[in-house]
Amino acid sequence: MLSAVLAGVLGPSASAQIGPSRPTQDPTPPVWSISSVTPWVEPDGEFQVRFDPSTTVPADASLTVTIHQSVDVDDDSSLRRRVEEIIEGDDPGPFLRAPITTPIAELGDPTAGAALTIPVRPDSGDAERVLLPNPGIHPVELVLTRDGGPELWSQVVFLNRLPEDDEGADTAESTDTDTAVQVTLVLPVVSD
Repeated sequence: MLSAVLAGVLGPSASAQIGPSRPTQDPTPPVWSISSVTPWVEPDGEFQVRFDPSTTVPADASLTVTIHQSVDVDDDSSLRRRVEEIIEGDDPGPFLRAPITTPIAELGDPTAGAALTIPVRPDSGDAERVLLPNPGIHPVELVLTRDGGPELWSQVVFLNRLPEDDEGADTAESTDTDTAVQVTLVLPVVSD
């Protein structure tokens, strides 16, 4: 009886709120989406971002890539918090290298799934490779624009550069923790 009175007083909107809520779907599909990111990179390795096939990426679009200095924090909890802030749109910090803009055609056919490859190096050498002198988590901003037009899509991914075997081993007193690289989950793992 009490439930009938409450239902009458609260009306139909109350019963709709009792069950689990369904997420609303964005009616506009994203212009581009990432299918995979290299989880870590050796000091002289290659970082790669692969994109899902897309028919909405314009043929005259360009991708601008900005690599930032490694995330600098004191402990693991602040590292996780800092990475989450960057994912949510906070400033990723000073850039390590000036932004580089590449026409989409140089990354492959977007309808088949393009790929961005960034070769890295730890010190002087091959100028074709990006200099990443320090190990750590480097935010990488990706911005897709149409030639002379507005931003179409953007995403921040993280380049996790591993230390060299001898980094941090300068003295006999060094320990394994001297060469440790802080790593945190930067993309949630979701399963249906």
